[in-house]
Amino acid sequence: MATMHILHLPLEILDLVVYHSILLRTLPRALRLKLVCKSFRASFDRTFFHTHMLDYGKWYRHFRGPFRDSEMEPSNSYGAAALWHDYFVYLCRQKTFRGDPLFAKNISDIRSVANVLIQHRQAQEEEADQDDVFDRLCWLTVDCSQSGQEIWHGGVQARVHHQEPNLGLSTLSAATYFGYGALVQRLLDDGYDPTVNDYLFPAAMYIATRTGQTDMLLLLQENLPQFQHETPEFPSVGWRSKIGPESLDGACARGDLELARLCLYPPSRVIPEDGSPEEREMLIIGQKPGAIPPFSLLGGYIIRAMIVARSPEVYQYVDSLVAWRDEGPPAHRPPSYETVMAGAGNLAMVKYHLDKGDKPYNRPYLDVPLAKAVMAWSYDVVDLLLEHGADPNDYERRGRTLLTVAVRTGSMLMMRKLVDAGLKVRDSQVWPGLDADLRALRQAVKMEHRDMVELLLDMGAGTESGRVSVLRTAERLGLESMVDLLRSRGITLTAPAVAGVDSAKEVV
Repeated sequence: MATMHILHLPLEILDLVVYHSILLRTLPRALRLKLVCKSFRASFDRTFFHTHMLDYGKWYRHFRGPFRDSEMEPSNSYGAAALWHDYFVYLCRQKTFRGDPLFAKNISDIRSVANVLIQHRQAQEEEADQDDVFDRLCWLTVDCSQSGQEIWHGGVQARVHHQEPNLGLSTLSAATYFGYGALVQRLLDDGYDPTVNDYLFPAAMYIATRTGQTDMLLLLQENLPQFQHETPEFPSVGWRSKIGPESLDGACARGDLELARLCLYPPSRVIPEDGSPEEREMLIIGQKPGAIPPFSLLGGYIIRAMIVARSPEVYQYVDSLVAWRDEGPPAHRPPSYETVMAGAGNLAMVKYHLDKGDKPYNRPYLDVPLAKAVMAWSYDVVDLLLEHGADPNDYERRGRTLLTVAVRTGSMLMMRKLVDAGLKVRDSQVWPGLDADLRALRQAVKMEHRDMVELLLDMGAGTESGRVSVLRTAERLGLESMVDLLRSRGITLTAPAVAGVDSAKEVV
């Protein structure tokens, strides 16, 4: 019977083969099909979105909600954001959507907002390219998912309670992003609030400062009250003013000192004509710079902005506004772990905090700055933290060790960097019973990362019975290459029990 090499098949048949190969795999394994060869990569790019694999399961949950995990996005980008952006654009162009209803609603709203923007441009007798509008709006959606909107009150993290989906509010944020002043003014006149963080896009005030649009910021400030506090029983929520909330966050995240000053001293604020120079320097709610209590309404707002500052100059300026107390509980000053972690991926900020005395190692029950840098693939930051005494065998409050974090990155360069710095595969003194080495080995096997698996085995990861359980996992998931690798290292299902552990039971 005649045979044909798979790469000699017509493109339609090759695409069909790759399409079904994607459906048979989990998302991480499906993405590895791009590494087979150039033909598979091209076929993958043509067929992946048609599988709608990203519509279901846990993958889209990080990109559909109103809240984001952290204001500080990693400086390094390895394609995840671009993948989601391209997929959102693809969905916006489709007439039907078969995924999760909430996900479908978000895509539908992006289309609706795009139509409003296109109609506005046409009314201004300007050309409007639908694909260009989709492209920019989808980048805004991805940024909203990655950035974050969280408030701090009394050291307790709380999420802002958001209102029901509001197309007008979404349009206000989008119009601010596009710089459509006339449309923004019309929406403001209709009563839409630029300080509210919409479920789809960030608040208009945040967008104006994050994108460096001074004219948009001034316009929004002119349409806000001097100060309004709607829910005094919750000091951190329910207030709106020419100074925020949201605007200072965007300016600090951008690293723009002049914009940060403009956020706190809006030209449209009311200033007494006969006021003294000291009165003119006061902030909008009558508090003097340098004397703002940390746990006051404005103090909490400023501390939140400090945590996301991207430049030492902005951080120092905002820090100078607060009346810190050297005595008393350590909570009277932002914990060093937060400030170092805020610079993860930003070498200048990490160096600034380390030079002023912050420690790069863990405090009880807190996140580890080194782990944050590893997860962000920030090699230069990892080097800097290690030089300042960061411990590669530290662990996080969730029980994750640097070993498990490094394995999840899939980076052999990062893994070897930590190993050279003294990373241990197993340390009973870190957290007895944690089994971090076994978790790391299982993760590497699930990723089908051959080099990582071999390195972990060479380092002694996993007990004999634990390795048997990993082999069972590989067989159950159909990871043939991993099954062959583990068996070639002498791991079989007939391995004897060790230290009283029943080898017939899988170790989780």
